[in-house]
Amino acid sequence: VGFLMIAAVTLSISDLSQAAAFGDQALTQILKQRLGETQGTTIVALIAGAMWLCGLATMTSASRMVYAFARDGGLPFSKVWAKVGSHQTPANAIWGLAVFATLLALSVSVYSAVVSIATIALYLSYGLPIAARLWAKKTGKDQVRGPWSLGKFSTPISIVAVLWVIFITVLFVLPPNTQAGIVMGICFAALVAIWFLFVRKSFRGPKLNQ
Repeated sequence: VGFLMIAAVTLSISDLSQAAAFGDQALTQILKQRLGETQGTTIVALIAGAMWLCGLATMTSASRMVYAFARDGGLPFSKVWAKVGSHQTPANAIWGLAVFATLLALSVSVYSAVVSIATIALYLSYGLPIAARLWAKKTGKDQVRGPWSLGKFSTPISIVAVLWVIFITVLFVLPPNTQAGIVMGICFAALVAIWFLFVRKSFRGPKLNQ
């Protein structure tokens, strides 16, 4: 649905140079030009609402992931992030992640770079486990399958998925989103440092049957 919407908006552009001049406001201005001020603003408001809900869903899942890693000793200061508040929610993990996300957004001056960072990080969160699975199969460590698998299609689909993640990562750091590449590079270096300096010896994976 999102692709169809973007395609429709793109095909409705009457002046490409003018659309390019709008910069980060291109979608908003094009909708207002083609649909009128009232309808265009309404559509933009609906899109903003959908983005807000996506943000809430992302914060919910990401904060629980922070909590889960902290609970199993997989993060620096794990006891802080694994603390559950009076409402039975990981409040420290939620607020810590919110502050981190805000600082990340403020670290770039171009809105499209913020979108690129979010997209790259999301794809990497999918790609890393898939790549790890491929590596485990290659080294003979992957002996146990889950209750459901893709069978003989598992490996080729996993390879395509990893290649797609690499492609989309490169695509989203091309100009004008070079800031996204710099920020992601810094974050990646920080995560590698955290892994080797703090977590590698203490974290052995999720603790089962707790």
